[in-house]
Amino acid sequence: MGLSHSAFSMQELNDYEVKTKKSVHERFSNLNPSAVKQNKNAKLPFETVSELKLNPFNDQIMKVFSVSGDGITFEDFLDMMSVFSDRAPQSVKAEYAFRIYDFDEDDMISQNDLKMVIQRLAGKNSFSEEQMQHMIDNILKEADLDGDKKLSFAEFEHAIFKAPDFVNVHKRFSNLNSSEVKRDKNAKLRFEIISQLPELKVNPFKDQIMKVFSSSGDGITFEDFLDMMSVFSDSAPKPVKVEYAFRIYDFDGDDMISSSDLKTVITRLTGENSLNDEEMQQLIDSILKEADLDDDAMLSFAEFEHVISKAPDFAK
Repeated sequence: MGLSHSAFSMQELNDYEVKTKKSVHERFSNLNPSAVKQNKNAKLPFETVSELKLNPFNDQIMKVFSVSGDGITFEDFLDMMSVFSDRAPQSVKAEYAFRIYDFDEDDMISQNDLKMVIQRLAGKNSFSEEQMQHMIDNILKEADLDGDKKLSFAEFEHAIFKAPDFVNVHKRFSNLNSSEVKRDKNAKLRFEIISQLPELKVNPFKDQIMKVFSSSGDGITFEDFLDMMSVFSDSAPKPVKVEYAFRIYDFDGDDMISSSDLKTVITRLTGENSLNDEEMQQLIDSILKEADLDDDAMLSFAEFEHVISKAPDFAK
């Protein structure tokens, strides 16, 4: 599965800083000094590459970077270190990440590949089948543009840098109540615990946010938490943010934002700077005049989405 030649052109290799190349060679030599000293074209066994010992994809990484498939030469090692470098282009990193995650080497990332990726990233934090499928479905919902239940390289490249970091999200969830999550991998944390998150602590809509993201209505599971963090992410698509904002502002849950809902939104947003009744009604009337296209004195999702589309900073 390794490359038949270096992934970098001669010009790129020549441009690579000499001292960096020497440093990489020293690291390679230190893996097995006697073998490298004896043969400048030495091919080291995979298990020799201690640099990757703790990486959950170490076997896949070496398989992808090995030209011969049975060991690592200095050229293989240089390519590997170059791709791992902070200065490697995102497109190069995406190409290699795709090949590493493509366990069955069919040039597609299937649901089974995604399951293996998640299992390796999660380590000891194992997920139930339901949690696993939920995460896979979320990834495919975001990235599977042609709906074939797998990811081509183009789809993967489009989504890879936008995907939620579910392992770190799981750590944040666990840290809210580590004993409970350790005891029960399907733990449901109480709203008052979730509300201590920095994102929610001073948010005037925290009760509504938790209500909207809770699948049960009486607590937050990891799947709920993952959905919430994904929507809060800067990389979440604006249409997704708009959809959840509408649901959060719809206090009575009737799929419309009424004058009463708008009043509650304004009251919460203004906080101590409360408006008198006349000012409040004037503001509500201004919002409806701008956004209520069918003049029914309330906002449908389409109307809400239309007016939000005029606010370029909404998703920031």
